[in-house]
Amino acid sequence: MYKFTLNLLTISLGLAVMSMAKATPTAHKLLMAQIRLGEDIHREDLVEQSLYRLELAEPDNPDVVAARFRYLLRKGDIEGAQKQLARLTLFAPDSKIYKASRTAMRLSSPEGRQALQMARLQAISGRHKEAIDSYDKLFNGAPPDIEMALEYWGAMTQIASRRNEAIRQLKILNIDNPDSGAIFGALGQAYSQNGDRANAVANLEKALALDPHNSNNDKWNSLLKVNRYWLAIQQGDAALKANNPDRAERLFQQARNVDNTDSYAVLGLGDVAMARKDYPAAERYYQQTLRMDSGNTNAVRGLANLYRRQSPEKAEAFIASLSASQRRSIDDIERSLQNDRLSQQAEALENQGKWAQAAALQRQRLALDPGSVWITYRLSQDLWQAGQRSQADTLMRNLAQQKPNDPEQVYAYGLYLSGHDQDRAALAHINSLPRAQWNSNIQELANRLQSDQVLETASRL
Repeated sequence: MYKFTLNLLTISLGLAVMSMAKATPTAHKLLMAQIRLGEDIHREDLVEQSLYRLELAEPDNPDVVAARFRYLLRKGDIEGAQKQLARLTLFAPDSKIYKASRTAMRLSSPEGRQALQMARLQAISGRHKEAIDSYDKLFNGAPPDIEMALEYWGAMTQIASRRNEAIRQLKILNIDNPDSGAIFGALGQAYSQNGDRANAVANLEKALALDPHNSNNDKWNSLLKVNRYWLAIQQGDAALKANNPDRAERLFQQARNVDNTDSYAVLGLGDVAMARKDYPAAERYYQQTLRMDSGNTNAVRGLANLYRRQSPEKAEAFIASLSASQRRSIDDIERSLQNDRLSQQAEALENQGKWAQAAALQRQRLALDPGSVWITYRLSQDLWQAGQRSQADTLMRNLAQQKPNDPEQVYAYGLYLSGHDQDRAALAHINSLPRAQWNSNIQELANRLQSDQVLETASRL
């Protein structure tokens, strides 16, 4: 329903003295607004009164002829409506208003009403593409009125690939009907489906302000609450990323005030506490989040990282207490903890000269992180020290083949070769990487190898 901020009595009195020769642009606009209002609230007396005045002043204006056509069609005067349609054919044969009127005439027939009912059933049952095809056959690109335009574009918003097109058309419809709460409501719903929270909030607020008694108000209020909540969450996350925890906290609290049953606002407060290094508060918020929603994997991750800061043992004990699904959500953290533990154990064995045992642990680490340059390097070093030099060389060669343009690989293999008296091979391998990709470590290693070559050459002279 539309809300027009005009006093009908004032309009009537003002227009009573309007020149009969031709309505002024302002008078025309006000009378057309009164017609739309009358059509919307089913006050045919308002429509008839305004039409009478407009027809005296502008009998051949296409907007006026179309309004009379709609009036007669609603009254069931098909013959009279056809005469007005014929007049529109003369005055505005290529106009949108003529096409819309022609569509309305077609829909007034039993066949048209049946086809429209079928399109609506398809839309209601979720068969949106079929519904759009049916509407296209009926409307031929020109819905006859706002209500049917909203049906049509509303169905199109349900098709993700066509949603932006529907939004563009709804915005055009909005320009022509700036006081329509229904159009703002449809735009708000479409933006919400697109995840555009800010535009969803802005349009839903306008819809409710313009049309506080619309039958869709419960839906709009519900959508407004949801979008206000997630807009605050998004803005809070952005503030946290921008290193502004104070603003982030205000936004997460704002979201919590909008909906205190959802866990993500509480999660955000936990992230703020982590950013401030207030670990006890972060722990409380994350635990509260999980009590509200045990499936909130971000809270599980937050607690795992928090406990990991305290000690690997506490983190592992926490992970062991999780359900299978919760544990799967942080399997990367669990693998990383296991990797760290194996690395420490392998280092202890290396310090004791137990190279074969250390190599066995390095293989376990590599299984947890396949393709890791530095785990492969350490495994190769342990195998070399254990006397399994052929295996060690093969591992490093394979790594070089798998990651030929990886600066870390080039540096690690260069270190490996130079550490086993293969300086020329190491330098050749380094030079296989374009100099533009060299980092400071590669440059330093290359300089050292070149200096060693110069010294070696000089010592032979």
